[in-house]
Amino acid sequence: MDSKTHCSVEGCSDAIKARGLCVKHYQRLIRNGSIFKQEKYKNKTCSVDTCEETVVAKGYCKHHYNKLRSMGKIGTKKRCQVSNCNEPHHAKGYCTHHYYLHMKKANN
Repeated sequence: MDSKTHCSVEGCSDAIKARGLCVKHYQRLIRNGSIFKQEKYKNKTCSVDTCEETVVAKGYCKHHYNKLRSMGKIGTKKRCQVSNCNEPHHAKGYCTHHYYLHMKKANN
């Protein structure tokens, strides 16, 4: 490999962006001060109570972190309005079961 056109990191054949490094390694150098991948979130789970995915950034998994970036917050899922029912919201404030009962009652 030509060291003048390819990244100077051993095993990387990507084109140079700056300082003899490819885009990926240059960004790591700028962000972390090192060209090596950081393992700071290794074996940590997402901060959202019901999520067991591995953390990728700021204490959140990829899904929740992207939601935070795009929406500015991470909301909790709505739950059924019937007391002592913890099922997820389906329609009109009810879970699937209670919505069916509500609609059945409304049609009578």
